[in-house]
Amino acid sequence: LYLLRDEETKSVTELTTLLCEWGVGPDMVEAASTPQNPVFLDLIHRHLPLLSDAGLIEYNQEHETVSIEVLDPLITDIIRWGVDSEQASGL
Repeated sequence: LYLLRDEETKSVTELTTLLCEWGVGPDMVEAASTPQNPVFLDLIHRHLPLLSDAGLIEYNQEHETVSIEVLDPLITDIIRWGVDSEQASGL
């Protein structure tokens, strides 16, 4: 959700690349655009459908695009707190 906060529509491949750059490691970034990438597979089969069902994102499976829904301010604060905590801990 943090990566979608700018409210722009992103492709699943773009999200995969951003996630790989952010936390998985440089060797995974090169493979980010391949359908065999485990991050890509987790996104399309688990995380994106779950977030869509919860009403937090709009996931277009046909076009493989994702956009954020209007979030309750509490959800926005929780996302920001989680990212700030992770950055402060050096993860």
